[in-house]
Amino acid sequence: MSIVSQAVGHYHELLSQRAGSAADMLAAVYAEQERRGVVYATRAIPTMLRPQFISGKQDALLEYSLAVLARALEKVIKLYAEEEYVRAAIPFPADAVPYFMKPTGLRRNLMIARFDAFLQGSDLKYIEFNTDSPASVVWNEVHQEVFDELSVMQEFRTKYRLRTLEPRRMLQEALLEAHRDFGLSEAPSLAIVDWRDVATWPEFELAKAWFDANGLPTVLADPRELEVRNGALWAGDTKINLVYRRVIWRELLNRKTDCQPLFDAVDQGLACVANPFRAKVAGNKAMLSFLRNPDHAHLFDAEENAVIERHIPWTAVLRHRPVRFEGRRADPFDLAVADKDGFVLKPLNAYGGRGVLMGDEASQTDWEQALAEAEGGGWCLQRRVNIPEAEFPVMEGGLHFEPRKINLNPFSIGGQYGGCLTRVSTNSIINVTAGGGMIPTYAVLED
Repeated sequence: MSIVSQAVGHYHELLSQRAGSAADMLAAVYAEQERRGVVYATRAIPTMLRPQFISGKQDALLEYSLAVLARALEKVIKLYAEEEYVRAAIPFPADAVPYFMKPTGLRRNLMIARFDAFLQGSDLKYIEFNTDSPASVVWNEVHQEVFDELSVMQEFRTKYRLRTLEPRRMLQEALLEAHRDFGLSEAPSLAIVDWRDVATWPEFELAKAWFDANGLPTVLADPRELEVRNGALWAGDTKINLVYRRVIWRELLNRKTDCQPLFDAVDQGLACVANPFRAKVAGNKAMLSFLRNPDHAHLFDAEENAVIERHIPWTAVLRHRPVRFEGRRADPFDLAVADKDGFVLKPLNAYGGRGVLMGDEASQTDWEQALAEAEGGGWCLQRRVNIPEAEFPVMEGGLHFEPRKINLNPFSIGGQYGGCLTRVSTNSIINVTAGGGMIPTYAVLED
């Protein structure tokens, strides 16, 4: 029996011993989430009364593969600004491209990213990269602290040794690294920037509290509140030279007139913005197609190519152009028609699971309609990846255990592994905004 199976079995046994108080324990978790700000809009983020356990070997695989892929992504982002063929392979609306071409003054574009993945044994597949404005890095660590205080977790730790990381500290260090690279002489003054009505605002408040307490003065600001005056960027009465950009790139560009000072600050080099605008390049799902294309293998070293081959599922932009697939060349539309159950359709630039269609769960009519829509561009075809399932505690009608699908989401912070959160759902499209739950992830270390 694997260490993970043993750990899960032991945890379930400890929880079953507390069956009479399990519902109260879960209610206490939600109350503590609300008190500490693990809140989406006004409600505690859905969760379950068990964390996800992975083995030390799986943890090491995540750490290694993520660092290698982060390095490869930086190469492609740089090439995007230099080579027309890269821009053609990773398509964006024309109004966005000029912003991705401008130098950023940073050695690293991806200070914070989340690589969404499925992990089953040693089989790890990264299905997309969230490099624009990924949420949950701070929530995840605070959520883990809530779990650490549960009596069941405290007893569990008497038998098992767990590895945990400090993503908030890593995030602060990554932002300070960006500030140093940018070359401003003044001490860092940070603004976390997003619309004030976003559901993730409570996480910004947690981040601000952490940064303030650890020596990085921070304000929260809506991009419409920023001003450029006297040769500097201001948020109210606070002079800003470092922006933690949480506002989604496309939303920002669509409202550029209202947010012009932020664009002016970038153009004039008044503030370091992390992630910079061009980080969005890696979040386009065409990036996975670019990485997997054998014609691009010469751009990467042997280690990067090996990780790409092993951990990125076959993906192709949906165009009527032959692509390589399992040793032959084929039109991706023909592949989608011939093997509906073997593929997933995804919009290139959406997020939060929007528009994703699983071929084996779609009717023939819906699949054909989606392919017809994809004729207009902006879609990719991805080889379907097996979705892991495991038993989790459910409280309805008393404590019992039911299967849930699992999506593992490791963080890349400053190009390094920053731990991961796990999302669980009864649906194949696993997303908290779509009704899934979020649980912390612990690596179980063997003696």
